[in-house]
Amino acid sequence: MVAGFDTSIDNPEEIEPEDELNRMNGSGSLPVTLKFPGGKLKKEPDKWDAMTNAVIGNLSHIRSVCSHCDKFLISIESRALNSDAGV
Repeated sequence: MVAGFDTSIDNPEEIEPEDELNRMNGSGSLPVTLKFPGGKLKKEPDKWDAMTNAVIGNLSHIRSVCSHCDKFLISIESRALNSDAGV
């Protein structure tokens, strides 16, 4: 999510996301009110669409800087292809 919102971060998997998420939330761009550490998230449904579009629109960037995300998506894509092929 951090990589999708802020494409200037070169190594998003190496940073502590809480600071970045709180910074983003301060701008009102996140669909939740964050309460770290260990707190609950207060959902703000009216912001979900904007967040989703930002993240999906940057998916190729996210995959290029987040190896864990890329591996996860490769796994899903592989399963989907195998499922479509009747395997």
